[in-house]
Amino acid sequence: DRIRVGIVAGVPKTLAHHLLAPALDELEEGAVVVRQDTLQALVESLATSRLHLILTDHVPATPPGMRVH
Repeated sequence: DRIRVGIVAGVPKTLAHHLLAPALDELEEGAVVVRQDTLQALVESLATSRLHLILTDHVPATPPGMRVH
């Protein structure tokens, strides 16, 4: 299986790599798929289960019934 991660442009790439390093080290090559997009597009993808997590530099407005941490 793949882990699908969304990252907004405001998150420094070095920070994103550092946060994802444990998964990158443990999983097979290609098992982590990263997508960069707007915060709104990433939250929509997270809400519809097209992403497993997003890394953002702002607290997103979330759809009703969805919790973010």
